[in-house]
Amino acid sequence: MIPTILLFFALGFIFEYIDSSLGGGYGTCLTPIFLLMGYSPLQIVPMILLSETITGFWGGFNHYRYKNVDGKVVLVVSVLAILGSLVGASVVVSVTGKAIKTYIGVLVIFMGFLTVLKKLINFHGLSLKRVACVGLICGFNKLLTGGGFGPVSTAGLHFSGVDIKKSVGSTTLAEGVMSLSGILLYAALLNHINWVLAVPLFVGAFLACAPSAYTTHKLPEKVVPYIIGAFMVILGVLTLLKTYVF
Repeated sequence: MIPTILLFFALGFIFEYIDSSLGGGYGTCLTPIFLLMGYSPLQIVPMILLSETITGFWGGFNHYRYKNVDGKVVLVVSVLAILGSLVGASVVVSVTGKAIKTYIGVLVIFMGFLTVLKKLINFHGLSLKRVACVGLICGFNKLLTGGGFGPVSTAGLHFSGVDIKKSVGSTTLAEGVMSLSGILLYAALLNHINWVLAVPLFVGAFLACAPSAYTTHKLPEKVVPYIIGAFMVILGVLTLLKTYVF
């Protein structure tokens, strides 16, 4: 049991560091990993939501310290994500796991290319309509799979005219708000959480929040979109490979 606890601690730290510094990857990566370890979706999704509720607020606070948060964007994404999560919760019971993974893989790859395209086109101007659409899609993804929020939100917000670093920080905080609502939706399922494993997962993720926000703050502005775009494409390709090859 101790090696498993240490593994969950390490997974929490590693993927939260990636998630909070590059804008996604925590639930998107951990969900298939936990599935391969033999845990059911009803165990995985609430555990990830619980972890990301606390780390989202803590990570968001650390990003706020470095001025990586846009309050208006957080509000719009959070409200629309909660609405989207209601749809995701109603769909999850009727969709196969393979279809869900394919959907997330393709979507994340698309958003990765979109992040780089936004940098190349370099257009300006905030579109709250696009921000609202991003929120709906992210909430739907989160309740459907436990992942697919961060990569889509970060790329979508940037494409909607939000500064790339504020896209990362705002996504982190909005994901915390959305995860809290998700926990309330899953309230009847909380007895499925394995607290022995959920606690080290959360502790590892919690400890990664501050250094990840500092990493985002220090990354050169010009290269951030390319780093995040490449990360998302790799994440999407790995998701598809795990679905159809491994």
